[in-house]
Amino acid sequence: MMSWRPSLRPVVLAVVVGLSMGAAGLAHADEEDTPLYLSVAHSITRDSNFSRDSRSQGETVNVTALQAGIDKAYGRQTYRGSAKVSKYNYAYYGDTLNNDGKDLDGTFSSEFLRDWRVTADGTYTENLNQVTDNNDAANRVVRNIRTYRDGNLAVQYGIGGLYSLTAQYDANKLKYSAPTYRVNDANQHTTGLRATYNSTDMLNFGLGYRLVRTHFVSRADDESQKDRNIDFTTNWQVSGLSNLNATLTRRNTVYSSDPDRTVRGWTGGLNWLYTPSGLMTYGVGLQRATGADRTKNDKLIKGTLLSSLNTDNNNVSTTLDLSARMKVTGKVNAYVAYNLTRYAIDNQNVGTVPQCTVNGSGVIVSCVAVPGDSSDRSSSMFHSTTLGMNYAATRAISLGCSYKRYDQSPGANRIAYDGHSVDCSASLTID
Repeated sequence: MMSWRPSLRPVVLAVVVGLSMGAAGLAHADEEDTPLYLSVAHSITRDSNFSRDSRSQGETVNVTALQAGIDKAYGRQTYRGSAKVSKYNYAYYGDTLNNDGKDLDGTFSSEFLRDWRVTADGTYTENLNQVTDNNDAANRVVRNIRTYRDGNLAVQYGIGGLYSLTAQYDANKLKYSAPTYRVNDANQHTTGLRATYNSTDMLNFGLGYRLVRTHFVSRADDESQKDRNIDFTTNWQVSGLSNLNATLTRRNTVYSSDPDRTVRGWTGGLNWLYTPSGLMTYGVGLQRATGADRTKNDKLIKGTLLSSLNTDNNNVSTTLDLSARMKVTGKVNAYVAYNLTRYAIDNQNVGTVPQCTVNGSGVIVSCVAVPGDSSDRSSSMFHSTTLGMNYAATRAISLGCSYKRYDQSPGANRIAYDGHSVDCSASLTID
């Protein structure tokens, strides 16, 4: 792929100068004059342990991004969309990780007849996978480009009334470039139906059903899984500035490799945003996600099935997010955020494994099946604390810096690491 690095800086410089000269003239323009916006931004991050392992390899990352978008309401229709290209440059790893990021998204919504609304949206992202999501210790810092495509269509009956009914269809594809991680490549299709009861203008409850089919296209066993989900939701606008929403899901999963095995669990989340006054805003988020992987490993000797081992890998992640933001002045905002995540696994092997006898030449003489039952339970804790400040120099220019400390304990197939990072960014937006 041809690099666009040599031409990036002149283009960015021209955009910055042009936008800066136009910013003053547009600052007092009517916000409805144009539905378009253009933004250029640059950020610098210094991470003391970018490799997220015991080596604690530091890294400095420079990111330059150019974004354009539209946000327009026309009658009963709404158009939204954005396109962003980003250039990532790594001081230490260099061409090993340097990459161009691409992000596209768009939404179209239209109301028709009396109580109907249709919404269509799509997303495309192509970015380097986060090091923390590369769990192979031997291949942790690797050029692993994650490509994600998603399309969604929703039809709703009932607008502003006591009840509403929404039917939804979603299709997405996930792909990784690194061979080690291609086992996670997947095609997914979701169909769902949700009913919402608006108790008041400020409070509603929802009940829905989702059927999710996932096909892992790169796995040797051609694994597929089917998730049946029942969702309970509620949203409460406590006041004009405070909101509470929650989701609770009952999940039932079946795998094609062993349809007799099912996985059942509860997932969900809660988010609360509270603003007691005009200066302070507090946030609380609690998320719980469950997952599972089922494999069946058959051992054959000369065409005869000797043993069969079923492996159950159950995992649960629980995340707590706390945040507080203070409006110091009309242009300055300070914030603090804390994240605590617990990763837990409960692995169990049930069945038999072969035990073979070999002669002096290394040739198998005989094999017998012996019990292979085993279990492995462990957990890992991740903490991070972030302090930051944003400064709106003008309506168009925004500056910000943050400091973050993080650490993770060993366990649950995760390694221990700790470190800190500093991030500063500047952006110029004309809308």
